[in-house]
Amino acid sequence: MKKNVIALALVALAGSSAAHGQIVYQAEAQTGSRFNPGANIIALDDVFVTDAAAGNAPQLQVNLVSVGIRRLANAPAVSVSLFWAEITGTDFATWSFSAPTLIGTTNLPANGVTAVTTSVSASNLAGLFTANLNKILAPGFGGFAIGVAFSTVDTANGWRVVTAPTVGATANGFWINQPAPNRFVFNGTPTPPSDLMIRVEGVGVPTPGAAALLGLGGLLAARRRR
Repeated sequence: MKKNVIALALVALAGSSAAHGQIVYQAEAQTGSRFNPGANIIALDDVFVTDAAAGNAPQLQVNLVSVGIRRLANAPAVSVSLFWAEITGTDFATWSFSAPTLIGTTNLPANGVTAVTTSVSASNLAGLFTANLNKILAPGFGGFAIGVAFSTVDTANGWRVVTAPTVGATANGFWINQPAPNRFVFNGTPTPPSDLMIRVEGVGVPTPGAAALLGLGGLLAARRRR
C-alpha cells in the first residue's frame, strides 16, 4: 500500500432489502489480505450510497453496521470498536472526515486453530446514528465513513480487505485518523482490491419540509377516496 491523494471514480450497483432496512452498502467479496492500523488507531473507509437507496434524502438513518475481521489461527483475544464519521470537502483532492464517533465495541476471545473471518456488528432498529450525506463529491451518491479500531497491534487480527462493493460505491483507499486524517491507496495486480469489508443497512431521512409535504399528500389522497 502507498500513501497518496488521488481523484477516484466510484462504482455503483443495485441494492436489496434486509431486516434492519435496505442494504445500502455491501462489500464482502474477500481477498487474501487484512489490515490492522495499530493499537487504538482508527482506520476509516468511505461508504457511498446511491441517491435512490437513500430515497433522495439528505440524511441516512443507519440501523446496522457490520465489518469483517480476519483472524489467523491462534489469534489472540482483541477488542474491536466500530465508528462512523461524516465526509467533508468538495473534491477528491481535499476531502477529509469529521471526528469519528464510537457506535459499539465487541470483545473477541482468542481464536482457535483455523483462520476465520468474523462478523462484528452494531445495530439498533431505532437507528444507530443519522449521517449527513456528502452529495458533492460524487453526483448521484451520498457519502459518509465507517471506522474500525483494534485494542492491540497484533496483525493476526485485521480488518478484511475486499474487492469493489456490490451495493453502493467506494474510492480505492482508506484513511488513518492519527494524528490527522491521512489517505492510503490500495495496490494490487492485476486488479487492486478497493475496500474494507463493510455492510450497512438503513433508510433515508427526508427534510422536515419534505416529510410534511408527504403527509399532506397522503391526507389529500385519503380525502379523495371518501
